[in-house]
Amino acid sequence: MLFHIESQNRSANETATDFSVNIQALMQHIAKGEGTVAFRDLSVPYTWYNIVDGYNNKFQVTFSDASTKIITIGVGNPSISTIIANIQAQMNVNTSGQVFAWSVSTTTGKISISVTAGSYTMAFGTNADPFVWRLLGAASASNVTWSSGLGIYTFPNVVAVERYKNLYLHVHGLGLYSHDFENFTNRASSIITKIPVVGPSVSFFGWIYFNPGRPSYRYSSALEPNLKIRLCDGAGIPIDLNGQDWTVTLEFVKN
Repeated sequence: MLFHIESQNRSANETATDFSVNIQALMQHIAKGEGTVAFRDLSVPYTWYNIVDGYNNKFQVTFSDASTKIITIGVGNPSISTIIANIQAQMNVNTSGQVFAWSVSTTTGKISISVTAGSYTMAFGTNADPFVWRLLGAASASNVTWSSGLGIYTFPNVVAVERYKNLYLHVHGLGLYSHDFENFTNRASSIITKIPVVGPSVSFFGWIYFNPGRPSYRYSSALEPNLKIRLCDGAGIPIDLNGQDWTVTLEFVKN
């Protein structure tokens, strides 16, 4: 017995990635101990933004003459080459006379910065979005201060343009939430399914299809006829599909 659920059929006060469904007929079978609910498959559009204002879109630079500037990366799904070109162009409009060159290694995937003269500071903890440092490959949200005398600066980590490496489907009884899906353990009260996001092979406005090949991640609690359906990131925060809908199929599996 399959149950095909579409987010577009949600209530008006719910969102596409956080809504409830009433499947009382199915819950009656579970209450009798006749079987469990299992995840079968889902289809979700690749329509979220990798760069989001308030998340990873801006940071502050202080130049050698002590002037400051807020650098904005640009909301959307730009490539890393577009990102660094945009940052470089903004940083090169300054009153200190400094000229910056940003590049990314095709071998290591790390960003490097050169400057003609003087020092500069990139502030990732002040006047900055909380995760812009991760996007650019910095070690943390701490400030980075560098000068021309030290040569070329290279961020220690690989750039992280893709906002999500995995999505998580969370199916559970109302009021039962989890917020650490990266370290989850399956429980009878929840279906928690990790959906890998393969960035390079999925284009913007493409689709991600996920089918584990067999019913899995079973739900056996029958507290009430309503189930909560959530599509989240690793911290349990529902993702924003930018107005698009998605589908998931659950299956009743007899004992």
